[in-house]
Amino acid sequence: MICWFEAKKGITFKKSLKFNIVLFKLFSHTNFITLISSKFLEYYESEINKRKYLIDKGQRNVIGYLDQSIDFWTQWQKQQDEIFPLLKSKLPTPRGVYIWGGVGRGKTFLMDVFFSFIPVKKKIRIHFHEFMKKIHSEMYQLKDQVNPLLFISKKIAKKYNLICFDEFHVSDIADAMILDRLLKGLHNYNVGFVMTSNYSPDDLYPDGLHRNELLPAIQLIKKISEVKRIPQGVDHRRNRSDEDFIHLTKNRSRINSHYQYPLNSDSNLAMQRFFNIYTDGLHNSNEKISINGRELNYIAKSKKLIWIDFKDLCSDFRSHNDYLSLCEVFSTIMVSNVPLLNDEKISSAKRFTWLVDVLYDQKIRFVVSAEVSPDELYKCKLMEQESERTVSRLIEMQSDF
Repeated sequence: MICWFEAKKGITFKKSLKFNIVLFKLFSHTNFITLISSKFLEYYESEINKRKYLIDKGQRNVIGYLDQSIDFWTQWQKQQDEIFPLLKSKLPTPRGVYIWGGVGRGKTFLMDVFFSFIPVKKKIRIHFHEFMKKIHSEMYQLKDQVNPLLFISKKIAKKYNLICFDEFHVSDIADAMILDRLLKGLHNYNVGFVMTSNYSPDDLYPDGLHRNELLPAIQLIKKISEVKRIPQGVDHRRNRSDEDFIHLTKNRSRINSHYQYPLNSDSNLAMQRFFNIYTDGLHNSNEKISINGRELNYIAKSKKLIWIDFKDLCSDFRSHNDYLSLCEVFSTIMVSNVPLLNDEKISSAKRFTWLVDVLYDQKIRFVVSAEVSPDELYKCKLMEQESERTVSRLIEMQSDF
């Protein structure tokens, strides 16, 4: 939720974020009508200050959901602690939260503050792969059981009401084959989940062997969880080594190219990597600059670099002069999420052509993530001649550094 008066003079980010959470609590759940000051938000902000982090506006997308989860779990735990809980109708296990986003976007930090703050007594925070390793070990010990996963789920549910998974990702066929039955068993025994991942549920285990075995688990995750993304932005782990990025990348053949495609986790990693390489170490998070008297949203920027989403740079009304003005300030321009440009996107396609022409003439370093390769980018019959020049220039500008 974006606060409608956030841009009004005198409204600070901190105040607007608190107001956003109040609105969130008013309208996201019909039974929740109490206006309160969020202690979780205050704790979150205190941890940011303590660790000397920058406030990341992209995390607004999930803060409200974590705060709501804490409220529901607090009420649930309070009922468990009552002397005569049977006199009241039993509260259901609170809905889960699945947080996903690119590397370095603060997912681990959000889990830190959430897990430290939430008052659930029987809880565990564990790396997903470590958890699955223990599950497979127990299954081996129970191999003579008819349904070992049911036994394991019941055993876990006696120890934990809430499981917080770090780095939720499926890369092993053995995990994929049992995950649906495991999560379903835990859910049926009233275990709740909060998960962080680099991938949306639908992108888990892509092209994996027998991926169809995982699809029921993906549907279950989406059914029992609020799936929320931390939007693309600057990598907060600025001390990440170049080797770390290379290690995280699945297909390394194009990691050094300034033109990244298709749009997937590898292209996201590459864009984060290029930002780290080309920035001067300091970045700004205001999210807007003024170009020729009009505001322009951006993902991140430093003194000589700006990183912008395609829709903000080419889907809005922009001119050659806007792109020239950017060149006067920045020597590196990064553009994410360029779609396939067909006749339905003719206006955006023309602006992108203008942008490429200006950057090429001004010798500006250009880093792009796109849906398809340069040769496949333009499907506009009305721009065949123009697009040939643009494609040629994109190919030239993608040279390795």
